[in-house]
Amino acid sequence: LLGGKAFHNSATPQLTQYGNKNDDLGRYEISGKESHKYMFKIPPLRNLDKTAPYFHTGSVKSLEEVVDHYNDPWNSLRNFSTYITMGQYYRNYVQNFVEMTDEQVNLRLDKLPMFYRHHGPLGLSYEEKTHLVDFLRNGLKR
Repeated sequence: LLGGKAFHNSATPQLTQYGNKNDDLGRYEISGKESHKYMFKIPPLRNLDKTAPYFHTGSVKSLEEVVDHYNDPWNSLRNFSTYITMGQYYRNYVQNFVEMTDEQVNLRLDKLPMFYRHHGPLGLSYEEKTHLVDFLRNGLKR
């Protein structure tokens, strides 16, 4: 399955409809375990380049954006804009959604895996990110 069985929190951006007070709590909705809040199933890596958009919300359009998000989830999540992401849709549809609140952002960031909480962003260079995207697109086909 090449990585597609586990649940993890990657501080995925939330797309929330206007008037919906519910937060997407992920695996917690099934297990009820506090440690499972904001954890979502990681999909298999096979044919990953053909499965855009990414994350359970479909909020990220390219593998480059996925790698940027994992490289620095704090920056990615704090700069995420529902309206920019949904810019391709008709205005009357997009206006049904709201931006994430600071509380929603911080709750997701607080649940990041221990590695991130201890070490911070990965700090990948442009070249390293490019190689990683190339591997995700082509490396698994060989």
